[in-house]
Amino acid sequence: MMIKFEQPIELYEPRAVYLTSADGKWLVHVVEDGAEATADFETQDHAEAFAAGQRVRLGLPTMNA
Repeated sequence: MMIKFEQPIELYEPRAVYLTSADGKWLVHVVEDGAEATADFETQDHAEAFAAGQRVRLGLPTMNA
């Protein structure tokens, strides 16, 4: 099956916030100005709250938008 896209796909966003988990910790990755910073949290709730704040700071859509 072939998928056709009407617009080019950007492989790297200039600004992004995403969560991952590893080794029992939650990681928030913040991409800004070509650099990525990572913050780790013990709980998912704290990671999600931090990520939401970073999305607001970067002017990105929030998860509830």
